[in-house]
Amino acid sequence: MDAKELVEIDSRGRVTLGRARVAPGRYLLEVASDGVLILHPAAVMTTAQARLLVRPDIMEIIDAMANEPSNPSERGRPKRSPSP
Repeated sequence: MDAKELVEIDSRGRVTLGRARVAPGRYLLEVASDGVLILHPAAVMTTAQARLLVRPDIMEIIDAMANEPSNPSERGRPKRSPSP
C-alpha cells in the first residue's frame, strides 16, 4: 500500500473505496484476527462450471464439439418429425 487514507464506516458497515482506486469487481474479504481487512480479487463460477473444470476428459470433448465445422448449435433448431 503506497498511501494511507482515513475512511469512515457508516451505520450499515459500508465504506467508499473510490479514492483508493480499487478496481470494480468481486472480491473475497478476509478479516484477520487483528481486524485488518484484506480484499482478494475473486472469480465466481457456478457449481456446474467448477465440476466441469476438474474433469479435463469432459472439457476435451466439449472443446472438440465446439470446434467441429458442423456444430449442431450453429445449425439452429432441430427439425420436427412430421405427425403421423
